[in-house]
Amino acid sequence: MPVYESGLISPAQFKALSAAAELAADDPSYVSALSGGGPIEAFEAAFAAAAGTRYALALSSCTAALHVALVALGVGPGDEVMVSAYSWGQSVAPVLYTGATAVFVDIDSDTLTMNPESIEQRVSDKTRAIIPVHLFGNPADMDPICGIAERHGLAVISDSAQAFGAKYHGQEIGSYGAASCYSLGRGKAVFGGEGGVLATNDRLLYERAVALSQHPFRVAREFIAEPVSQAADELGFNYRMHPFAAVLALADLENALNRVAHRQYLLVALRHALEAAPSPYIKPVSSYTDAVSAAYGLPLSFDSMASPGMSRDDFVTLCQANGLPLRAGPVKIPIHLRQTFQDAEACLFPVARHWTHTKGSCPRAEYRCENTELMLLNAADMDKEDSIHQLDRFFAFIASQ
Repeated sequence: MPVYESGLISPAQFKALSAAAELAADDPSYVSALSGGGPIEAFEAAFAAAAGTRYALALSSCTAALHVALVALGVGPGDEVMVSAYSWGQSVAPVLYTGATAVFVDIDSDTLTMNPESIEQRVSDKTRAIIPVHLFGNPADMDPICGIAERHGLAVISDSAQAFGAKYHGQEIGSYGAASCYSLGRGKAVFGGEGGVLATNDRLLYERAVALSQHPFRVAREFIAEPVSQAADELGFNYRMHPFAAVLALADLENALNRVAHRQYLLVALRHALEAAPSPYIKPVSSYTDAVSAAYGLPLSFDSMASPGMSRDDFVTLCQANGLPLRAGPVKIPIHLRQTFQDAEACLFPVARHWTHTKGSCPRAEYRCENTELMLLNAADMDKEDSIHQLDRFFAFIASQ
């Protein structure tokens, strides 16, 4: 079983942060990232190598990374962007920030990722981009998604917030599409306290993203002789990452690979156990052929058809009464049915309406939230020392039913 340093801040991170605090007395790059040098530059180079891309841009969050990618690609009012109905809300919020229309796409019931057929059915002449979400670290089916994008001239921007370490056809998930956006927040494979990363192989997209999100000092340092430097007129987004977050994340990169391997070990154990002794109540979430999940939690599906007389919520209550951490969630309500898309007066900012903002538009996502959605261990729980014990207790309980 993989060995990794557990805890919110590992010994390696504590040591690196302590050293950075001492260096900050004389080196401003450790306390302010105006020019993007020092620890920011070092972290970006290391993360790009790990993500399998030419460039990585350190930002304040994954939400900021998605927003910057969309704006850098020219997405704005009147455009449509394909988003998943089953995800964390911040997968969709950046689309609203641009003024574009969020077009919701249904999921594959087995992998919980965007269904390519649903994407194809909803493409219009206004569509500009697709944001597949590698939810729970499970890769979306990128070959058909990128194929649809190529046929229709669309950009693919992955929400890889939970997917550091995931692979598709043997390649890092970040190498697919125009850009891939990661989170460095709590529970993520690479932990920086807060922060996000935009990873890309597209030089022009990278240049535009830097000009949109960073201080003009950095733009001048990197692109002084290039046209993009003229766009840095102090009117961009202030989405810089703090250097101390970069220090924490850089010190965690090596540890992250072992952390992901430990989570993958638990996911494989869960799948093997349920394959060897199928349960009448639950089944694991699957991955596409030749896709490797980063195992950000242990999602399950309640088999309501095979368990008459027992509802999903009844089963959760039974498990919790026996001291097991199973719960319904975490999405609970599909994004297209949330208040932002249902009550115009309650919106915090303007939302362009679309027919997919109605009940019945994404039936698989809706059915999962209402009837089958389960989570055994989230990512943070998987990192605890008793995670294997919790898994063994769950197997024993299921076998006794």
